[in-house]
Amino acid sequence: NLAHIMGAQVVWLSRWQAGANPAPITELQSVRGYQAIERAFEESHAGLREFTASLTDADMDKVLHYTDIRGNPHARPLWQLMVHVVNHPLRLPMSARSR
Repeated sequence: NLAHIMGAQVVWLSRWQAGANPAPITELQSVRGYQAIERAFEESHAGLREFTASLTDADMDKVLHYTDIRGNPHARPLWQLMVHVVNHPLRLPMSARSR
């Protein structure tokens, strides 16, 4: 659903910038109502635009160290994580995408 997609986008942006999660994902996904979700997307998109505008080609290959929602450490090149975020909504079951 839209709240899940928005929450994931906020989490990944925070991981890219700080290497950590901004808030529990359940808290981010609890946003309800079209207007509230739309505002959250607008804020997230502004952050994504600012972040991506600051990137260089070399930044895309840098390995990003971050922790997942369970506290497990991970490391991946930034470009792979960005592709994951773009594809994330496509991986949701059709029933979740149509809600």
